[in-house]
Amino acid sequence: FGSRLGSQTAVSEKSGESTMARGLAKQQSQQKGAERNAQQKAKAKAKEGKKADHTLTAPKCKICMQPFVNMPKDQGAITQRLQEHVDAKHAKSHTLAQCFPEYA
Repeated sequence: FGSRLGSQTAVSEKSGESTMARGLAKQQSQQKGAERNAQQKAKAKAKEGKKADHTLTAPKCKICMQPFVNMPKDQGAITQRLQEHVDAKHAKSHTLAQCFPEYA
């Protein structure tokens, strides 16, 4: 048992205490992993914030509450796409002004 223990530990000459042979490498790896995780969390948070901002500004049908993201920049194209939704989903019962009052 003594010989196995000797191969797994190294004795520090200055302090005389035993440490793991790869203790420093393990500590560096943990620090590197913690930094990587922090960067990934920051990226995910930033991406989530952008997504939330985008969905807040997206037009939403007042009848069925369907949001319309990735809309074209041209106002005429937006109105046309919203009218297509009204014609397909609410043609008999609602108008564009009822579904999207801010775009009518």
